[in-house]
Amino acid sequence: MSDSNINRLSEHMRRMKFVFVRLLVICILLVGIYSHPLEKSFTELLSLAVGPIAAEYLYLLLFVPLGILVAYFASRIYVDLSSFIISLSLSKLKVRSSSPIFLLNKILGFGLLIITAIWILSSKFPFLTQYVEAVMASFSGLFSLLVTLVVAMQMKEIGGNFIAGIILRASDVVNEGEYVRLDKEYVRIEKIGSTYTNAVNILDERIFIPNLKFLTDNFRKPYSKQNLEYVDLRFSVSYEYPMKQVEQDVSGLVNQYNQTPNLNVKIKDFTVVTIDLAAYSVIYELRLKPSAPIFPEAIRSDFRRLLHEKYGKDLATPMMLNIRK
Repeated sequence: MSDSNINRLSEHMRRMKFVFVRLLVICILLVGIYSHPLEKSFTELLSLAVGPIAAEYLYLLLFVPLGILVAYFASRIYVDLSSFIISLSLSKLKVRSSSPIFLLNKILGFGLLIITAIWILSSKFPFLTQYVEAVMASFSGLFSLLVTLVVAMQMKEIGGNFIAGIILRASDVVNEGEYVRLDKEYVRIEKIGSTYTNAVNILDERIFIPNLKFLTDNFRKPYSKQNLEYVDLRFSVSYEYPMKQVEQDVSGLVNQYNQTPNLNVKIKDFTVVTIDLAAYSVIYELRLKPSAPIFPEAIRSDFRRLLHEKYGKDLATPMMLNIRK
């Protein structure tokens, strides 16, 4: 289980703490009142108020709701935790057939409630013991079916990712060393495995992507080994800077960038486009074509620094203030 799933499970457990506390309190109350050492003392206390015969019946009647409450909270914990774990295991699958699994799991939770309640009550009502085995036999088949369905869905995912890995390696959909934008994040493909693709982001964090995701979801390749697209960067400067001067300044910044030592990727081509004429500044878009694949944000970050060093405060747009006395 990944760290994110573990954190989600921990958060889910914290939200259920009140259910755990209630179950613990009722269990302590049930054991305390109905344990053999205290049974006689409790019935004698009740007999002072209602008489000895009524005390026996009242003692047993009070046992029933407590036993049912224990069974209820136990089944609720099972349904909540099992449904959460099942949803985690099926979260990567976009299938419509998962609803019957959750319905079957709720039925099993109801069966657990009945079994637990009968089992607890059978300690005071022995004739209920025979029903425990019958109910357990009835719901054991449903539990086996639930486990089989979950395993089958997981095998379906593994099989689909394995086939997708073969297709990815045989086709040109995505290749190792390419950069793709997936889920609003640029990543570099490191290795296409049998079921998962190993990638890294700009922070060099490792990301494992199911192979099937490349065949079922939309993703963008801003540039690859065969296709180098432009990286865009917008900025605005005052009207005091003519268009030709801005183009000359940007050309100088590109030369300055390309002369940076220990730089593997150069700027192969660039263009400056006027986007809009704002109230106090002209908005430009700088389009840079790298000589090799690279994270777009890495180039944007370097050129933001160069533009700031070149224009300084002129990159800021003045703001009109209306001060009323």
